[in-house]
Amino acid sequence: MKIIVFGEFYEDSFASHISMTLGNMGHQVENLSPFKARGKNNIISKSSIFKIISVLNRQFVESTRLARNFFLKRLLKNIKIMDPQLIICCYDYLWSEEIRKIKETSDTKIILWYPDALSNFGRAHFMNSDYDYLFFKDPYIVKRLRLVIDNKVFYLPECFNPLTHVESKGVDEKKFMCDICSAGNMHSYRVAFFKNLSDQDLDIKIWGLPAPTWLNASEADKFFTKEPVYNHEKASAFLNSKIVINNLHYAEIEGVNVRTFEIAGIGAFQIVDWRSGLGDLFVPGEEIETFRNMNELKEKIDYYLKNEALRNNIADNGKKRAYEDHTYEKRLSLLIDKEFNQSQGYNF
Repeated sequence: MKIIVFGEFYEDSFASHISMTLGNMGHQVENLSPFKARGKNNIISKSSIFKIISVLNRQFVESTRLARNFFLKRLLKNIKIMDPQLIICCYDYLWSEEIRKIKETSDTKIILWYPDALSNFGRAHFMNSDYDYLFFKDPYIVKRLRLVIDNKVFYLPECFNPLTHVESKGVDEKKFMCDICSAGNMHSYRVAFFKNLSDQDLDIKIWGLPAPTWLNASEADKFFTKEPVYNHEKASAFLNSKIVINNLHYAEIEGVNVRTFEIAGIGAFQIVDWRSGLGDLFVPGEEIETFRNMNELKEKIDYYLKNEALRNNIADNGKKRAYEDHTYEKRLSLLIDKEFNQSQGYNF
């Protein structure tokens, strides 16, 4: 099948994993992005000047008619040349009128697979766009949107990529060894969360880029490595930590984040914020561990640090479940089947 993946392509990005997996599945894939290509994910690419350039470029593309006309013209040209059967849009990049023009000039099916929480909906162009289907990772979002756009909205959780979320040979394991680790952007909620563990006698490493200068990391600052990990390095970081804490953002209402699947697929032991939709994805206590408040988290940290065999058993079960049910290939097969064979998609 000929497929265009419309998204942002950089190390460990959602669109990159989708494109890689589709190619591995035997599809003919073309990658298109609305924005200037980003460099390698590192501290240099996140420096002040790069941030300014990136923000200005994004604002220009998102807000000016000149830029919109330019990239729509490029997209329409590529659709005409490739004649794809499907376009997978990996975020809410397109305006409703742009979806309409694509539909007017092509029979191509176009879907949105939105990988973020509802707090990042922004202008929510998709609400009034003629996508064939809309897929979201949070059951709460699906239930709310079905009140107004019922026949287009489906639940499709995130997943992990077994092609890249594996540990490489020759890794400096000592660099990653610790009691507890986590990974992600340093935002206010994550800082506030880990402050609660600052008085514990624990070796904690939080892998990610430096916190913004305005963010007072205070007691939690000692945990921050100020170094991001992606793909193979992410696997090394998780596997060489006794416990991976996955503290979900408060905007994850009933669903979970991508790290839930990555940690499990990598084969590491994690304790994740409980969410009502989690039980449909993993069996708590057998394939994954959960917590509902800080006291419970501290109790489980103490318990599992003393029980290596139990940690390993749960991690092994979680990995098996992730490979069986939660890979990009599994998700994309469901998405394509829904689009072209009218299946029911992923139920919740």
